Amino acid sequence: MSLLSETVSNVIACQQLTLQDLGTISLSAIRLNTDSLVVLREMLLYGKQVKRLHPVITVSDQADIAALINGFTFENGSTPMNTVSDVAGNETKYLAVGEVSGSAPVMSLSTDGLNWEEVENPPGGGSVGITAIAYDNSLWQCATVDPVQYYSSPDGVSWSQGTGYEFTTRCNGLVFAQNKWVSVGASNGFTQAYSLDGINWNSGTGTLFTDAAVAVAASNDLFVAVGASTGNNPTLLVSVDGMFWTTPLVAPTFTTGSSVAVNSEGTMWVAVGENAPLQYSTDGLEWKSSGFTGLVNASKVCYDGTKFIVVSPQNMTVYDVAFSLDGIHWQLSTSNTFGAVLTNIRANTYRSTLVL
Repeated sequence: MSLLSETVSNVIACQQLTLQDLGTISLSAIRLNTDSLVVLREMLLYGKQVKRLHPVITVSDQADIAALINGFTFENGSTPMNTVSDVAGNETKYLAVGEVSGSAPVMSLSTDGLNWEEVENPPGGGSVGITAIAYDNSLWQCATVDPVQYYSSPDGVSWSQGTGYEFTTRCNGLVFAQNKWVSVGASNGFTQAYSLDGINWNSGTGTLFTDAAVAVAASNDLFVAVGASTGNNPTLLVSVDGMFWTTPLVAPTFTTGSSVAVNSEGTMWVAVGENAPLQYSTDGLEWKSSGFTGLVNASKVCYDGTKFIVVSPQNMTVYDVAFSLDGIHWQLSTSNTFGAVLTNIRANTYRSTLVL
């Protein structure tokens, strides 16, 4: 086997390789599938070893869970839940949360993204639904509904209820950055909140959505939230500190924001919404259209550490997933394999990272 063939085979298998293994191979001289190009790109850029990414979790409207292995290949999982609202992960496990539905659990756990089991004694005792969950480097954070309350846990097992500001309707998203938690949702006049310790919460200030904040993402320098507003009011807001919010310099063109994600370096943002192609920004402040319309009403976007992945709720017969290495140029991927409408996608931010 030639050095090129052996290198390509090893890259496809996502085995550990160093830059020396590549010699003088050029990306432009190799025609590989996109998964392999992603890994090769990381190796050429950073000269580091590459480990396999944690699976990206996709969810359907029937609570079907599948893991996108390296972001391209679907493997169906199984969960005891009847609804799945959100999923988060760290280096050892995933937690999925959902609404109350019969006797089904509102929280389940998985170590591989495929096999899930009920979590005993979830926040709220299992009698209330959980709409959002996230993890920072030491703390799990989630929010229940009816009533909306925050809960935090160092291990995902024992939960403590937070205090202070809580949305009156529901919490739609959580993110941790700049040593603080930021929450977005729907309430009577307030759609953003923050906490410096994960326990005590305060309402955000400045410009707010008139209807609801739907999703939030953050880099080291900026928080970006998308949502729904009436009339000509904003559907995307930005904040340098997660506390005071304002409109961007150039707004995206969608009529309602659905989801937003940012790459690891904070140099590319992607937002999706209704009645517009996928939107992108290099700084989160000035937004442009990618022109990509391959997915009808793309609803969720995530960044898995090497690429952006978008899903559409349309029950399409061929495609309902697209991916992009740069956030601008997109390619349709194969359809999900459980024959149901995709409603959510979540990347594990604690993926296996590039290491020396």
